Amino acid sequence: ILQDEFLTSGEACVRNLQVGMQEAARYGAIGNVGYFPDAFGNAGQMPQVLKQAGMDAVVFGRGVKPIGPNNEVTGGQYESTYSEMMWHPRTERNCRVFCLQTGITTEWRFRWMRQSKSLLGQKLADARRFAATHQLLMMNGCDHQPLQKNITEAIRVARKLYPDVEFIHSDFKKYVEAMEKEISENFSTVKGELTSQETDGRWTLANTASPGSD
Repeated sequence: ILQDEFLTSGEACVRNLQVGMQEAARYGAIGNVGYFPDAFGNAGQMPQVLKQAGMDAVVFGRGVKPIGPNNEVTGGQYESTYSEMMWHPRTERNCRVFCLQTGITTEWRFRWMRQSKSLLGQKLADARRFAATHQLLMMNGCDHQPLQKNITEAIRVARKLYPDVEFIHSDFKKYVEAMEKEISENFSTVKGELTSQETDGRWTLANTASPGSD
């Protein structure tokens, strides 16, 4: 369950992860990637917690200022040059987690692509603008949308619209494996708590028990 990392105790955070891994094992396999798609910031010790749980990567959606060398919406005071970065707790430099900053959804449904090639093209351009490698993570759906049952057909359409792009119906594990082959000096390093505001235009709501809205 996606928990608020600051309103609950450290023990509750760890136990939440333990229960989640136990439940995942019952249904087949435990994912090796942390996932905080809509948490209002991330606690500084989460890299250590994830590392001890066997996870070397995490996908999150809030907490780092706007990114990209050409994104000047905060006067250039961004914390990471690209959407991929290294995350260290402040107390242990040897414990790092490979971060992939993304939203909970691309706000784009594959089913619309037959009518809007330009929309897909814009999403590809946005992903390339912030990516440090050739791998582009494009999420599909979110917590208030139904599962898209025709995703296989939709990907086929995407390949026809943009034959120069290799669209893969993937998962976080395969994506991280592909990303790790391209890790370079382009990756920035962020440290400690990730609680900055205006992450790609989305706010981090702190000190509140309400989920709020964007």
